[in-house]
Amino acid sequence: RTDLSVNCYRTSPNTKAPKLLISSRPSTFPPAKPESMDYNQGLNFTTFLTMMSEKLLELDPESELIEAFECFDEDDKGTTDGKELREWLGTVGDKMSKEEIDKLLSPPFADRHGTFNYRDFVSALRVSEADPVSLKE
Repeated sequence: RTDLSVNCYRTSPNTKAPKLLISSRPSTFPPAKPESMDYNQGLNFTTFLTMMSEKLLELDPESELIEAFECFDEDDKGTTDGKELREWLGTVGDKMSKEEIDKLLSPPFADRHGTFNYRDFVSALRVSEADPVSLKE
């Protein structure tokens, strides 16, 4: 299994779609179909994350993502203290910026007391097949 890191793509938010998809695809992914690519359409970071969420969930099924957050959930309620999670996200592994952490730990996944609902967050990562992402506007 190949780990993906999306941090390297933030420096160029409007990278052309084919270059971005090819450079981000681990060797285990099947090659992209040329007829499905628009070589002139830009791809911003948000759209990239949306498109990749389905592939990332194949690598890390919902149960594995839930399990990763459960180590912060002593009461097994599906929530965790945002303050503790904030510290881990900002200091361990692929560190997130303060702005990224603020976005993650804000509504709809965190309440005004700073409690983060990781079960809702993981559920929201799923891309609905009924609402496919399109690169064209």
